Amino acid sequence: MGGGPAGSTTAIRLAMLGFHVVLYEAASFPREHIGESLLPNTLALLEPLGVLQAIESEGFTKKAGATMLWGTDNSLWSWHFKETNERFPFSYQVERPRFDEILLDHAKKCGVDVREKAPVDAIDIANDHVTSISVNGRSENVEYLVDATGQSALIANHLKSKQYDEALINIAAYGYFKGGEHLSGEDSGNILIESIDSGWIWKIPLREQVSSVGVVADRDRSLPRIRQYGTRSWFDRSIEESKHVREFLNEASLTSDVKVTRDWSYNAANFTGSNYCLVGDAACFIDPLFSTGVHLAVSGGYLASSLVNTWYENPVIYSNSRASYEELYRSQYRHFQELVHLFYGGNQTRDSYFWRSKKIFDSSRYSPRESFIRLVSGQSSVGYERAVLNQAALPDNVVDGIESMEVRREDLHRAISGLKTGLFKFSRISGVGMEERVVLGENQFENGIVLVRKGRDPLTVNQFVADVFNLIDGEIDLQSLVDKLSNHYEINDKFPDQVKQVVRLLIFDEWIKISTNL
Repeated sequence: MGGGPAGSTTAIRLAMLGFHVVLYEAASFPREHIGESLLPNTLALLEPLGVLQAIESEGFTKKAGATMLWGTDNSLWSWHFKETNERFPFSYQVERPRFDEILLDHAKKCGVDVREKAPVDAIDIANDHVTSISVNGRSENVEYLVDATGQSALIANHLKSKQYDEALINIAAYGYFKGGEHLSGEDSGNILIESIDSGWIWKIPLREQVSSVGVVADRDRSLPRIRQYGTRSWFDRSIEESKHVREFLNEASLTSDVKVTRDWSYNAANFTGSNYCLVGDAACFIDPLFSTGVHLAVSGGYLASSLVNTWYENPVIYSNSRASYEELYRSQYRHFQELVHLFYGGNQTRDSYFWRSKKIFDSSRYSPRESFIRLVSGQSSVGYERAVLNQAALPDNVVDGIESMEVRREDLHRAISGLKTGLFKFSRISGVGMEERVVLGENQFENGIVLVRKGRDPLTVNQFVADVFNLIDGEIDLQSLVDKLSNHYEINDKFPDQVKQVVRLLIFDEWIKISTNL
């Protein structure tokens, strides 16, 4: 259900795996949609779908990064994708009606039975199982159902299972302008995000001198003013609060209606059932500050297609696969949620009700420092977090945690880089263990091995890494470890270096520790 990025991605991957997929889409594409700013790692996910070339050849505006007035600096500052992403040093600002149409057309080319103007009227769910759906009043039997209905969230609303982030209950008003000016030079295609007293504004440069402009503000304080002044007047007043967006739009003309939409961050209580799953905004929605919506939708499509494939190919482990699906999906959601909370609370460019209400830090939530690893170690799917956090006024415990971790890693790097076989020992960090779990494989979930530690996301490892870790049962040096592994593996000249590389990664990622006085 749903032909947006989440639904199209899921359908394309299932069709590539040989499934017969029927996709019901309520609208007729192209249809209006907001959310134009893509991330580089989204392009990396579109590439294996076979649709990246069509995106690249469309002529969308190239986006080198983002420019902000936010944090501790009252002047504009920028970060660039090239700083952290060599494969895709830029992304695109896309017109969503056309972008979504390209994905849906590609689904058709892949053999998906796409049925537009086919809204789902009702879902028959009993005992966690979907038996049928009603499409345009006609009943359709269901084997497996994927809910990709966006913020309509048909299953979550049907089950009344949405859980809201009370700190992020905002609204967004947006419209499209023709003409005006953009940022200059390398930043000309950047999204511009500017904080104002009542919230923040985005300005996204699209093709043909068109800009998408939106205002994000607190719902409870803004709705009475919208009723008092009218949507257009409130929107204009909000833009007048800005310094830079207002100037860029000085010679521009509004060419669309101003629309207001809910911007409530939420997640469903359950992302899966016995024969269904939720993906994209139907599963969860996070504040648009970091342009993560399409990325979560596309990456979620990969997870959803793997879960469906498991339901058919290996039903014995489907129940455990559901838990793995939720864990992987929610870890991405939590990552972005924590980052948004940190960055909202770290803005000191404004002193107003909106920004004071966002200073909601809970010290226990961000301690010990292991809880920050997803934010600053490069493990996330975005990669720009450190540059962004550098601009925010963070709580002392957050700063101390980040600095402590980074000093630790620099010390480890210096120590390991100069060591040779036999000159150091290492051991497991207390509390780290290894378990057999259902993990994400190439096209489905499967039995696998993970390293576990309280406060950390599980780390899936292959059999070789598991064997290395298993033999670290106390303090051990590299040569002794290689000797023990020789009972299981064929040894050649490169084998010690392979073992050393695994040890390096486990140390840097803080699953084992080096036995030196660091």
